Amino acid sequence: MRSFTGKTAVVTGGGAGMGRELVVQLAAEGCSVAACDIDEASLAITAELAAKAVNGGGVRAARIAPGGDMRAAGAAPGGDVRAAGSRRGGGVRAAGAGPGGDARGAVAGPGGDARIVNTALGGDARAATNRPGGQARVASTTPGGDVRAVNAASGGEARAAETGPDGGVRAVTNVPGGEVRITTHLCDVSDEAQVARFRDEVIEQHGTNHINLLFNNAGVGGGSSFVTSPRAEWDRTFAICWGGVYNCSRTFMPLLIAADEACVINTSSVNGFWACGPNMPMSAYSAAKFAVKGFSESLVVDLRLNAPHVRVALVMPGHVGTEIVINSRRLHGGAEPDDMTPEELADARGLAAAVAGVPADELSDEAVRAAVKAMGEGFRDNAPLSAAEAATIILDGVRAGTWRILVGDDARALDEAMRADPLDLYEPGSRTLAEMFANMRPRGE
Repeated sequence: MRSFTGKTAVVTGGGAGMGRELVVQLAAEGCSVAACDIDEASLAITAELAAKAVNGGGVRAARIAPGGDMRAAGAAPGGDVRAAGSRRGGGVRAAGAGPGGDARGAVAGPGGDARIVNTALGGDARAATNRPGGQARVASTTPGGDVRAVNAASGGEARAAETGPDGGVRAVTNVPGGEVRITTHLCDVSDEAQVARFRDEVIEQHGTNHINLLFNNAGVGGGSSFVTSPRAEWDRTFAICWGGVYNCSRTFMPLLIAADEACVINTSSVNGFWACGPNMPMSAYSAAKFAVKGFSESLVVDLRLNAPHVRVALVMPGHVGTEIVINSRRLHGGAEPDDMTPEELADARGLAAAVAGVPADELSDEAVRAAVKAMGEGFRDNAPLSAAEAATIILDGVRAGTWRILVGDDARALDEAMRADPLDLYEPGSRTLAEMFANMRPRGE
């Protein structure tokens, strides 16, 4: 699959980190994308960034607020069209809107004009502008709060901005080679029923009976110790990191097989071949990532024999600058560092002490809070590789047709070290690990 133009991709965990960057870069290359996550606000940012990336920022889809409110803006050479806000009752505001829901605004392009008229419950608003080679219309709303904005440029028609009853955003535009559609979907990938609903939404909203790319990228940390971590946290971590890959692969495989060429891309981790972190266990996460690695390697032969036009790619990232540490604490119900309860402080004290290299009883509560905050922010800000750089490496690997994609110098070094002496990497005070991590530098240094 040398080009992503005109293809359809599904990205899980597409609301932050590498998932968001995958969505943005795929859209910029002319690939229609359906992204899912469990955080609506984060997905809205992803939709906005992806739409900006299409045609160099020609179409923008902006945030969704709780309750389905949606704002979008589209620009075309020589003029622009702006529409903002749909309310559940059907009211629409555009440029120069009054508190009563009136929408007024006009933008004239060469040889034409633009008109936006007000909308009422059950009504609609239309704006039209004529430009050489195209016509632009903005039209809203249905009583459910649906909003559509249409903008034309370069002889074609581009649609940007649509909200469904669940608050999802659709953004569409034209790029050389075809139409690009960006859709966002709320979905917990550990829940097979939600994944099936997600698949049905993709089929409906993209008007397709197949997909070309499935990026199983959703992941979460937690359940570090099989001995001391709460079972619910352990099971939740494993259910997302492994169950998400299984559920999405099982559910979307018929759509991949229905394509003329396709690839399923599974994100494992260096913890898929090295089952711990420096000075800490990572049992649930590592067990899940080992499962993803084994499953993906089995698909190499399985697909070759039973669906030879479908490939698999196994992604093994090292340290990439994302908010997985911060988001994992939130997903498992943890408080923000400044609001941690005495129980949460007690649970975090051992890890904070291990990271700080001091006895746990020497850490004050404030020191524990500071350590927890520093771990999350440091993982995001001091990584040797950014999420955007990681996404580029992944997409280049998929394009090249390789089935094993190591992401980052640390991933390559750990892979080499594990193959050379797997016993050493589990020894306390491993010299190999000490030298390896001492040589790692944050990006930009």
